Amino acid sequence: MSVLEGAYRLTTINKAKRMVYVIQVLTMIGLTFLLLIYGGMSLQPFYMPLDSFVYFIIIMFMVLMVESLLFRVLEIRFTKSESKKFLMAKNSIRKAVTFMLMALIFAVLLLAPFTANTIEGTLGKDGEVGVGIEESIQIQSRDLLGLTRLESITLTMAPTVRGHAYLLTEEQFTAYSNGNEGILNESLRRSIMGSAVSFENFPASFVLYHLLILSPINPDAVVSVSIRTSPSPTFFTLVPVLLLVMVGVSIANVVYMTPLKREYAAGSIYR
Repeated sequence: MSVLEGAYRLTTINKAKRMVYVIQVLTMIGLTFLLLIYGGMSLQPFYMPLDSFVYFIIIMFMVLMVESLLFRVLEIRFTKSESKKFLMAKNSIRKAVTFMLMALIFAVLLLAPFTANTIEGTLGKDGEVGVGIEESIQIQSRDLLGLTRLESITLTMAPTVRGHAYLLTEEQFTAYSNGNEGILNESLRRSIMGSAVSFENFPASFVLYHLLILSPINPDAVVSVSIRTSPSPTFFTLVPVLLLVMVGVSIANVVYMTPLKREYAAGSIYR
């Protein structure tokens, strides 16, 4: 193979590589935006569910890693200088090790019970709510980044308290505030009879609720509220698995490139 022929093929490979990368990056951006919309992203109130698109980003990044390895193999094949071949193999190994360590660290952090427990404990909370619309409180079915999901809302009160607990959406609460009391019949409702009651089975999408307590015979009552959340299964189960697969892809890159690095080390002016 002549020097000119090798240079022409390298130029062709680099053009093809740039074209493939540009197309995939644009595709990644477009599909990520669509996944965010499908996941319920909103600006008011702000909600950006990371678990709706992070897994896709990782998959696409792994595809780029495999393609990068294939392009690098072709570049090494058609490069005449052993020094350049050595540097190409060395740089590929260094990048692969960097990605491997980053993916491994994030996978371990996400799989560690401490991480999920910390997030769950931070977003889950206990408090109190009084009677009447002025005392109502807001509760989100998911946090702003979609890392946790609302599992249950448990209400406890004194044995003598009687009334009703309502869980209204933002639209229902606005309607009730404007005098539409009939909207209460369309909301989630629990009767308060002096014993603990719970709201459960919330939607996976983002919903802003208002917890409203009405008790005509106990207007000064105080109800204790316990809010419990659970980690997103996508973010804390699927994402770590994909990160571990990325570790495997990086190891394969290192395993393939290491013999090439050794082969061209003898004739290289670099070390």
